Amino acid sequence: AILMSGSSLSEFAQSEKVVEESKKLAHSLNCSVSPSEEALECLRKFTSIEILEAVDNIGSSRRHPDVVTFGPHIDGDFFPCTIQELAVAAPKKRTLSGATDQESGMFVMNEDTKFIVGIAPTKEQRESFSRRDLVD
Repeated sequence: AILMSGSSLSEFAQSEKVVEESKKLAHSLNCSVSPSEEALECLRKFTSIEILEAVDNIGSSRRHPDVVTFGPHIDGDFFPCTIQELAVAAPKKRTLSGATDQESGMFVMNEDTKFIVGIAPTKEQRESFSRRDLVD
């Protein structure tokens, strides 16, 4: 197996917070949040554009290391158990893991994630932002 960029065990890769965020999204579109089947049926009536506009209104990221608002949620429907349990039960494989020299580039250039790395150029600064701005 060859792994690249990140871990399935990262908090943002399998957060329970997606459940509450999904309820906020449903509520913002005037959908019932319970039972979840009813919420899902209501959400399916909206176009992708309408859903993305609602996401923009409630926020697509949060000011927390678990920055991803909407991501995977392990609920037992597709995977029978947690990623950790699956990893223990799976046959062992040799693994190669990699990273890039710009692994966290999206965090550096995104004003919404400035709290993670402490810097982020404004929209005006992006035109001329360079390595020199990152090095003392």
